[in-house]
Amino acid sequence: MDRRYNPRLAGAACRNLNSALANARLDGAACSAATYDGGRALTIETSGRRRVLLLPQRAMSWSSMPEIVASAPTGGAARWVVLATGTVNRIRWTRDRRLEVAIACVGPVLLELE
Repeated sequence: MDRRYNPRLAGAACRNLNSALANARLDGAACSAATYDGGRALTIETSGRRRVLLLPQRAMSWSSMPEIVASAPTGGAARWVVLATGTVNRIRWTRDRRLEVAIACVGPVLLELE
């Protein structure tokens, strides 16, 4: 259930998370959890690929990648999966973690860094 006791939204987010991770090889994955300004994050790292589940406590808008997510020194690309709807967006960031386009985060999302 989500914080508003919305079983449909929670069910959709769980289904979309399972779909996003369906082809992931998670054997031997290194997992860590942390807090960031405005929420929590669960990081899953496998064979050079990083996935970050962001759980915001409130609606947020980012013009830069949270430090917990972007550790690539030269910038990079990622898939941004909105778990409530299953919408997948591609995003890019620069060396200083600035995003090309600001993104809104109003619920749980999965970032798959490339």
